Amino acid sequence: MITAKEILAAVMEQIFNCVPGVEIYKGRLEEGFSVPAFLLNLTFAGGAKANYFTERKNIEIQIIYFGTEDGYGREDFDALYMDLACL
Repeated sequence: MITAKEILAAVMEQIFNCVPGVEIYKGRLEEGFSVPAFLLNLTFAGGAKANYFTERKNIEIQIIYFGTEDGYGREDFDALYMDLACL
């Protein structure tokens, strides 16, 4: 059976492959974090027994991207699209 931890590890690996050198935080964001960064939140995990032998599980992961900002405090959308194009 695939666990939520294995799914989070696979998502993190894919992000690292697409955006090298990025910081990835799980659950909460620390003050003074560096950008670009991703925050992964497990927003829902639930399930039900399908029958005696199988169980149905649902997992939702919220992925929040924090990109670089220009001198006016606006996010650099060109960098955002280049980072997210691989995902």
